[in-house]
Amino acid sequence: MRRESESGNRADRQPARRAADRFARVCDRKRPSPGVTCWPDRVYNPAMLCSDRAWNNFVNSQPADHEWGSPRRAATVALWLCSDAMSGGLNRFLTYSHDLHSDEVLAALGALEAPKAQQALQFVLDRMGCVLPVMSEQERWDIMLARWPELDGPDEADCLTDDAADELMAALERHVVGDEDYYAGLGDGSPWPPDHRAG
Repeated sequence: MRRESESGNRADRQPARRAADRFARVCDRKRPSPGVTCWPDRVYNPAMLCSDRAWNNFVNSQPADHEWGSPRRAATVALWLCSDAMSGGLNRFLTYSHDLHSDEVLAALGALEAPKAQQALQFVLDRMGCVLPVMSEQERWDIMLARWPELDGPDEADCLTDDAADELMAALERHVVGDEDYYAGLGDGSPWPPDHRAG
């Protein structure tokens, strides 16, 4: 959905690429053996505390799979932000997440104890001067085109800092560790594809 001519080539932005590679190393759990490269520049990270099966099932889940207001839904909402923010920026996340209210996303990050990512998203919304309710895909696309240029330095605001990204990843892992039996019982534990939503 995102137009390259309007968004710029995000693969050439060093902070976004570093963050995306770090996220991929944690999420891409194919693991033929520790230290073996699974994707170009993406090496399995053996340091995670939860099982491959639990983690893979978690990242394959969606907010709609979980009860409204539950910790599991909050964690999945935060995962979607983490994925999109690290692979294409907060603009990508806000554009694609037209079925999520921005207030729910902020609350999810707070519940997950990821204040740096929460602050980054709040900064962007404040500079856009609006909240983003649930709306159609086209309505979200239109409002992002209209509002995003109002940010000062949108490229800088678009990326999570390393500290915010690391804090969010640690919070997501803590969530899965704390509910590992549930996630281990879902699905078949197959690895999650790099881009979980088309766009």
